[in-house]
Amino acid sequence: MQSTPLTAARESRGYAAALISAATRRDVGRAFVDAGVMAAGARDGNLYLARNGALHLLAASGPPEDALVPCRVMPLSANTPNAEVFRTLDPAWLASPDAIEERFPAMRELLRATGDGAWIALPLPGDAGPLGVMGLQFAGPQPFDEEQRAFLVELAGLTARALERAGRHDDERETRSFQHRLIGIAGHELRNPLTVVLSSAEQLALGASGDRDKRAASRLLRNARRMDRVVRDLVDYAQAQAEGRLHIAPREVDFHELCVRVLASLSSVHPERPVTYQRGEDGRGRWDPDRLEEVLENLVVNALKYGAPDRPVFIGWYGEPADLVLKVHNQGPPIPAAVLPYVFDPFRRGEEHGVRDSMGLGLYIVRQIVDAHGGRVEVRSDQETGTTFVVRLPFAAAATAAARDLAS
Repeated sequence: MQSTPLTAARESRGYAAALISAATRRDVGRAFVDAGVMAAGARDGNLYLARNGALHLLAASGPPEDALVPCRVMPLSANTPNAEVFRTLDPAWLASPDAIEERFPAMRELLRATGDGAWIALPLPGDAGPLGVMGLQFAGPQPFDEEQRAFLVELAGLTARALERAGRHDDERETRSFQHRLIGIAGHELRNPLTVVLSSAEQLALGASGDRDKRAASRLLRNARRMDRVVRDLVDYAQAQAEGRLHIAPREVDFHELCVRVLASLSSVHPERPVTYQRGEDGRGRWDPDRLEEVLENLVVNALKYGAPDRPVFIGWYGEPADLVLKVHNQGPPIPAAVLPYVFDPFRRGEEHGVRDSMGLGLYIVRQIVDAHGGRVEVRSDQETGTTFVVRLPFAAAATAAARDLAS
């Protein structure tokens, strides 16, 4: 039964609202089934999207799921209303069963099985060409007068615009997903051979005797450790993007001992840079020591990279009732005010400071690790006082589910 103008307008507004909130193509398909078919005054409907030389079913109402299996992929050459409309881009207005049988005799058995009274198929226009086809099936014959045709064409246009917008969202998400997988695979594949390189570089540095050999071994070790940081950051980034957070496995840690290890390691790579260290009274807590070493190393390396070369980098920590507070400070050009809110975003490199030798993941990984510990990190930077990163870590961090599973 055809809707009254008032009912059609109300249902059309409801469908338009549902399309506005549809973020993905599947969301658009659900909105069409739930609201679009009713807005059209139809009994059932379907949406097909063109891909790889065929029409692929996105959504359909009416038949049970298993009955739709033969219809999921429709060749563009098929003798069906949807395929013909996609080829010609002319709507098919099939106002009665006789009109359907006359134009598409191969559809006679399907028509009798469904008992439909009228069909239409409308192209879904896109900026770069047709996206697919919208099909509607009506319980009884339809007049398809000028007003009804204009309304249904507008409905198809609304659907097409929503699909095109959602398609861009889906494509961007698929691209990001591919990039994250690629980064994760590259990181994991590089990890083992890099471990061998790093171990060999450390042995060469320990065994070097002459000044020339010591300088060469020092350069090799410095670059191997830099590569190791990059690979670790890549793996951590891929995990954080795929799972929403990094996994941690807390255990009893002496934060002072952890600082001593990290600073001793960095001093062998940057012997020319002065570093001032100030410890607090009690630095014992339950944290993931490997992850916290990453935090401290990334913050100190960042301070050494962007700080004034003739001024020392300061590392200090102290305990508060519930948190350990870590501060890493350097003098030098401040972080620009416009950049400051985004320093923890991934792939924010040092173009503003004239430094381009990193991928811009270090501070992103710092925030992810601190978040996983239930803490927070912030940064202050100005011309007078320099740049200070402040990390607050609860003394007892909870293990993530994945880490608990590995430990059990």
